[in-house]
Amino acid sequence: LEQIAVTLAKSVQAKVLVSSTMTKSGNQYAVQGRIAGVNDEAGSVATVAQDALSLTDLGARVADKLEPAYKSLNDAKNCIDQRATKPDKAAEAANKALRQFPGNGLAEYCLAQIALGKKDTKEAIKRFQAAAKDDPLSLGAWSNLAEQYQAQNDTANVLATFRQLLVVAPTNQKLREQAFKYFLNANKPDIAKDIADSGIKNDPYNPDFYDLKSNACLFLSDFKCAIDALEQGYAIDSTKADTLFFTKITVAAQQHPDTARLLKWAKIANQKYPTNITLLQALGKAYAL
Repeated sequence: LEQIAVTLAKSVQAKVLVSSTMTKSGNQYAVQGRIAGVNDEAGSVATVAQDALSLTDLGARVADKLEPAYKSLNDAKNCIDQRATKPDKAAEAANKALRQFPGNGLAEYCLAQIALGKKDTKEAIKRFQAAAKDDPLSLGAWSNLAEQYQAQNDTANVLATFRQLLVVAPTNQKLREQAFKYFLNANKPDIAKDIADSGIKNDPYNPDFYDLKSNACLFLSDFKCAIDALEQGYAIDSTKADTLFFTKITVAAQQHPDTARLLKWAKIANQKYPTNITLLQALGKAYAL
C-alpha cells in the first residue's frame, strides 16, 4: 500500500507524502503516521495510542506530532543536496533538522552517508540504525544496514535486517533473492528455505520462488521437498523449464528415491532435450529401477 501511495503521489507531482496505518488491539486503536519526501530514502513517523481519545482526536494528535517533522524536512533535504559537495554544511543542516525534530530519519540517513564518505563505518552503522528506528519503513536505511553487516560478516544482524526488509517490501523479488543467496552462501539453507516460503506466501504464482525453494531443499538434502517445489513452479509456468530444471528434478527423484516421478520427468525432459546426455542417462536409470 505504501508503494501504491508513492506511485500516486509521483503521478500528481507531489513533493511530500503523508500516510498512516491504523491497528487495533482489543478495543483500542493506534495510528502510525509517516511523512517523507516522495523521492526521499527515509522519513519520519509518529505513533499515537487511542487511550481515551476519540478517533477524530486520535488523527489530530498524530498530525500534531508530525508537524515538527514537516518543519524539519527542508533542512534534512538540504543535507541530502549538499552531502557530496559540501559535507560539513550538509552535516550542519542535518543536525539542525534533528534539533527541530529528533526523529528525523532523513537527517540520520544523510549523516550516515556522510560517514560512509569518510569511511567511518561505525558511525555510519549507528546513523543507519537511527534512521531505521526513526522510519521503520525506510527501505534505504535497512538496505544499507544489511550491506554494512554483510561486510562485517555479522550474520545475526544480517538475518534480523533482511527479515525487516522483507516486512517493509514483502513482494520485492530482487531483495528476497539477495537474502536467499546470502544465507545459502553462509551455509544456512534452513533460513534460505524460510525466505523462499515467505516469498511464496506473498506471491504464490511466482515460479521463481519455487525454484529458490528447491535450491534450499537440495542443500538440506530434502529431496522430496525439492521435487514438490519444482513441480509447483512447473505447474505455474512450464516455459521456464530448462535443462537445469530437468537435471535438478531428475537428480532429486533419484536421490529420494521416487521411481514414478523420475520416470515421468525423465520422459518429459527427453522429449524436450533429446540430445542431452545427462537427461538421457536419467531416463535409462528410471527404466532400470
